[in-house]
Amino acid sequence: MKNQQGIALTTVLLFLVILSLFSITMLETAWLATRKSRNQWQKQQTFHAAEAGLAMAEQNLSLQLSHCMIPITSSRSLQSMPLTWWTSSTSCSESFQSAKLYYVVEYLTTDPCVQLTKSTLGADYFRITVLASQAQTRTILQTTWINPSHQMVQCASTVRDLPVGRQSWQQLV
Repeated sequence: MKNQQGIALTTVLLFLVILSLFSITMLETAWLATRKSRNQWQKQQTFHAAEAGLAMAEQNLSLQLSHCMIPITSSRSLQSMPLTWWTSSTSCSESFQSAKLYYVVEYLTTDPCVQLTKSTLGADYFRITVLASQAQTRTILQTTWINPSHQMVQCASTVRDLPVGRQSWQQLV
């Protein structure tokens, strides 16, 4: 009879240990899911901030030539630039919600055979790169933008109609 009482106590203790381990595992899983969800939300917020920064930079460029012009630089090089480069006087900066935005503009080329409006012949191509930084998250977006050209160059081939503004975009990071 005394042996059976010891088995009952051992069984209950073993059951409590298993239940405790299961509870700890479930709490850890819930904590990891919450952390993953917060990281996803942060990435999404930073992406939206980068989109807003791109729109601001495009609007600034459509109104006037940007003072944030840099020589043509590869996307890979821009992607690997440290935050200190972006925060230097090389780039322009804006804020959107809680994110800090930095952007640079590169003059790519002039195409005399693009007609942007009925009377404007010739287009200047620019590339705008925006870095959005928020907490530990960063997003880099890049767009190609067309403005009417102020240079008078003769077209030597077929004239193409294109709209003023964004032609393409990509996410680098």
